[in-house]
Amino acid sequence: MSEDEVKINDEWEFYPCRVDDQPASILINLRFRYEDPREENDYVHHAFFQMGDPGPHGLGTEAEMRHFTQLEDAVFDRAEQAGAQPVGRLRTQGIWQLSVYGPQDLPLASWIAELTGSQGVEVQIQADPEANYLNDFLMPDDERLRWIMDRRVCDLLMERGDDATLPRPVDHFIEYETTAPPALVIAIQALGFDVTDNGGSLECSKVHDVQLDTVHEIAMLLSTLADEHEAAYDGWGCTVTSATSPAN
Repeated sequence: MSEDEVKINDEWEFYPCRVDDQPASILINLRFRYEDPREENDYVHHAFFQMGDPGPHGLGTEAEMRHFTQLEDAVFDRAEQAGAQPVGRLRTQGIWQLSVYGPQDLPLASWIAELTGSQGVEVQIQADPEANYLNDFLMPDDERLRWIMDRRVCDLLMERGDDATLPRPVDHFIEYETTAPPALVIAIQALGFDVTDNGGSLECSKVHDVQLDTVHEIAMLLSTLADEHEAAYDGWGCTVTSATSPAN
């Protein structure tokens, strides 16, 4: 690897969404935010599996998850060994769909038949040299990406014993380039935040719980305000809080 090359690691993440106005879940390798599939992998291959028990929302039950996750891992492993690049998975309306970028002759159907003992799995292939399916469909938009980042912080807090239902001071950060936009500061203060200018960023503090729905709504509100004033929302943080935490 040359000094100019930077190794980009896999970064698998999921997010809930809606497809055709139906509940859906997408698993995506976020490394492809920074790179496209290699030039030789200019076809996208899809495999469609019918779930035996779609569950009430069409996303599958726990038993379906265990079954298809093992199959998914096996298919993706074979694809990587062959030089192809797995990019994601879609679950919706009782269908488990795997997507891999590779050459036109990638033997995806043969692998699946060997792994499942079935010839009845639908496989589709389409030329996609610009990776449009990956970038325009699978990749999360700004709001869903913010949801992923918020969920990561919530998960980290929970792992450390946090009780997300307990209100506590939470710090949100907004970056700006030269000087803090006065109108932005006024708008944030009007929402009940204490605002500190740290030079290059605003620290916006407010007492609230850190349940995912709560923090994501606040993060999106601040993100929208920041965008309107040519600034950028940069995330949030707080101390771990639980019923047994010592009083401040």
